[in-house]
Amino acid sequence: MGTLIAGYERAAQRFYDVINDLGPTETFIPLFEALGWAYSIDERLQQGWKSQANADEFWYDGFKHGDVAKGFRFARNRVHHQWANALHTTSGAIIPREIPFRLMEWRWNSELPPGRNDRFKEEYEDRLADHPVRVTLGELQECFLDAANEGLR
Repeated sequence: MGTLIAGYERAAQRFYDVINDLGPTETFIPLFEALGWAYSIDERLQQGWKSQANADEFWYDGFKHGDVAKGFRFARNRVHHQWANALHTTSGAIIPREIPFRLMEWRWNSELPPGRNDRFKEEYEDRLADHPVRVTLGELQECFLDAANEGLR
């Protein structure tokens, strides 16, 4: 798990390093990489959760920002199964931001297309929709570290 989290943290840091200096194409590459790592970590935690014969179906409950991880899973499923575009850029930025900053922000789309089920749609709408992706990356990192520190593998 430590290697996956390190990969995630490094990709997220590459995104943070260029977010204020480069445009959408250049910032999307490390963002996409960080989101890919996040998916791998989520899947690994879920496999570990199932192998421990837990009563709950998913690992998220009880962990800091677990609802963000649920919303992320919803978005990932829509992207994977419906070929949805889950992100967009906006002109402007939400404060707090490190100064100086570029007036461009990657955000989650307000809506995603329908799919086979709506599991975690509410968490997506509450915690991700229209929010900056840079904030989500930090919250996911906290959630993954919390779960790893509790012994989920």
